[in-house]
Amino acid sequence: MKKIVAFLLRHEYLVWALCLCALLRLPSLLEPYWYGDEGIYLTLGNGVRHGLQLYRDIHDNKPPIIYLMAALSGTVFWFRFFLLVWNSVAIVAFERLAHRLLDRNKVAGTTKFIGLSFPKVQYSTIATFLFAILPFFAEGSIANGEIFMIMPVIVGVYLLWRNSKNSLSVILAGFSFSLAFLIKVPALFDAFSVGFFFFLLFEGKSVFASLKSRLPYLFAFAFLAPILISFLYYASIGAGKQYVAAAFAQNVGYLSSWATGTHASTNVGSSGLKNRAIVLAVTTVILVLLKNKNGKRLTFLLLWFAFALFGALLSERPYPHYLIQIIPPVSLLLVFFYRTFKDRKIFRLMPIFVGFIVLFVSLWTIKFWYYPQIPYYVNYIQFVTKAKSMDDYFSYFDPRLPTMYRLASYLEAHTTPDEPIFVWGDVPMLYALTKRLPPGKYTSSYHIKDFNGFDETTQALETKKPKYVIIDTSYEAPYEGLHTFLEHDYIPTYSFTPFAVYRRTATPTQ
Repeated sequence: MKKIVAFLLRHEYLVWALCLCALLRLPSLLEPYWYGDEGIYLTLGNGVRHGLQLYRDIHDNKPPIIYLMAALSGTVFWFRFFLLVWNSVAIVAFERLAHRLLDRNKVAGTTKFIGLSFPKVQYSTIATFLFAILPFFAEGSIANGEIFMIMPVIVGVYLLWRNSKNSLSVILAGFSFSLAFLIKVPALFDAFSVGFFFFLLFEGKSVFASLKSRLPYLFAFAFLAPILISFLYYASIGAGKQYVAAAFAQNVGYLSSWATGTHASTNVGSSGLKNRAIVLAVTTVILVLLKNKNGKRLTFLLLWFAFALFGALLSERPYPHYLIQIIPPVSLLLVFFYRTFKDRKIFRLMPIFVGFIVLFVSLWTIKFWYYPQIPYYVNYIQFVTKAKSMDDYFSYFDPRLPTMYRLASYLEAHTTPDEPIFVWGDVPMLYALTKRLPPGKYTSSYHIKDFNGFDETTQALETKKPKYVIIDTSYEAPYEGLHTFLEHDYIPTYSFTPFAVYRRTATPTQ
C-alpha cells in the first residue's frame, strides 16, 4: 500500500489527468446506439461472434482489429468502456514520452499567477492535460479507429525515444506501429515519419550510411510481419482478395470520393492529394537540411506533425475524428513552442509557427465539422437528474432514435438471434441494437450503393428471405429491385415512422 501511495504521489498530475479524462468520458457510457460507424463495427463484431469471416461474409472497408474489438465488446457500453481503458493507457504512455521530450529537470516550488500561488509543474504535465482534453473536441469519446490508433503509435514512439539502439525496443516499436496500422491505415504515415527519423535521419552521418545498420530492417520487419500474417490468414480462409480489396484497395478511390461525390473515383489528384504530397516532400527535405539548426527534438516533432497531418487530411473529409491523429504531436509542439518562447530562442519559433499556420489553413479549407461540448454535457446532466425523459435524451443525438429503439424491441420480440433482417437506409445501428445480421455482406445501404452491390444483395435476399425488411422512407437513394422483391412474399406491418416495416408472409407465394 505504501508503494501504491508513493507512486500516486509521485505521479499526482498524471492521476489527475486520468481522473479528468474518465470523468469527461463518463457520459459516453450512457449514450444510445446513434453513431453509424459504431453500428457497423458492432454489427461486424456480431458477425464474427456468429462465425462469419470478415470481408468474405460481411463487409466494411477498414483493417480487422477494430471489428475484433467490437466483437469482444458486444454492446456500445462495453465498446465505450474498452475505449476508456485503452485511452487511459495512451495517456500514461504519452506522459512518459512527453517527459523525455520536454522536461529537462524536475521542477519544485511554486509560481505566481494573478496574485495566486500555484505549484510548479513540468512541461510534460501541461502537454499531458492537452492530450487528454483535446480529443473531446474531435469526437474523441466515440469508438472510432483514430482514437484507438494513437495509443500504439505513442507506445512505438516512446519505445524508440527511450532506446532506439536496442534491438528489442526496435522490434516492439515496429510491432506497435503495425498494430496501429491494422486498426486504421493512416497510421502508416506516423510509422514512416518515426522510422525515417530514428533509423535514417539521425542514425548515422548520412542517410546512406544509416542503411548499413540492422536496426531499420528490424523495424521494417516487425512492422510488416503482422500485416503479412493477416494477409496469409485471410487468404487461407478464402478471403484474401476481399481483404485486400476492402481494407486497402477500395480506399484508393475513397481518397477523392468526397470531392467528387462518389466512392468510386480513383482520380486522387482531383482531391488535392498530389499537391499535399508535394508539400510534404518539400517539408521533409527542408527539415532534413535544417536538422542541425533545429535540433533533434524539434526536428522530430515537426516531422511527426507533418506526416500525421498528411494522414489526417488524406481524404479531405470534414469528420473531426480524423484530426485525432495529429493531437499527440500538436500537444507536444504547443508546449515546445511555449518552452522555446520562454527560453527566448526566437529562431526556433518560426518553423513551429509555420506548422500551425498550415494546420489552421487546412482546418479552414476543409471546413471540419464541430460538435458543441457544453450542450452535450447539459443533455447528460438533465437526463441523469431526471429533468429530461429518455426519449428527449435520445432525440438530442438523433430525432429518430426513440422510434428506432421501439422498432428494435419489436424486431427482437418477433425474431430469433439467428434470423436475419434487412434494413434499407443509413441506420446500421438497427443491426447492432437488435443483434441481428443482414442477409448479405453489406451492413449499410451506402455500401450497397457505393460499391454497386445491388445484384449481390438482391440474390442474398432471395436466398435467405429475412423475416422482416425495414425501409427508412427518408432515405432518398433508390433500390428498385427491393420493391420488386417485396411484392411477392412480404406485406406491410406496423408503421414506425419514418421506418416502413415489411413482414414475410407465412406461406410464400408461388
